[in-house]
Amino acid sequence: MYFIPRNNRFYHVISHLNTTYRYFITFVGLLFIISVWFYGMYRPLEAKIECHDQEINQLKDNKCQINCATNFCGKLRDSIATLAQEVASFTPSHNKNSHLQSSVLFILEMAHKAGLSLQTYNAGKERSKQWHKKYMAQFNFSGTILQLTEFFNHIVLSHKIISCKSFSCKQIDDTNFTINCDMQIIALS
Repeated sequence: MYFIPRNNRFYHVISHLNTTYRYFITFVGLLFIISVWFYGMYRPLEAKIECHDQEINQLKDNKCQINCATNFCGKLRDSIATLAQEVASFTPSHNKNSHLQSSVLFILEMAHKAGLSLQTYNAGKERSKQWHKKYMAQFNFSGTILQLTEFFNHIVLSHKIISCKSFSCKQIDDTNFTINCDMQIIALS
């Protein structure tokens, strides 16, 4: 009240009030300022800090998980290297039918690409001559005619020496068929 100019309208209103009212108005004003500071600034900042602390803790947990995964991957990498050396130590004589196996796997991959599902597989006889070996394998697939043509197109486009010796097709329902085919795989010596 001492710092307010005397010719001010606010001064004339305050000077005519009772002292207890002036203290009450001052108390209410301070209470208003403190509540605005507490609820308008302090609480939102405290909530933001708490949210950031939770995010920091979550990032620390993620970092720990990544470190554990990195250590585990390093151990796996080392074990894979030792296993690869063990596999490489085997001579090719342990795997005499490697061409047959790779060709059968190739046929199965092409059937999977085409969308055919394998029902049965039977390995047939091996015929050996001086310059080549013939393997017979019987496959029983199920799928649509479009999938079957796509399968044979994949086989033809692969330029591998694989031929279909016999082929039979039986209709299951409107679109699905059971396909039985004898595939001949030739390996040059």
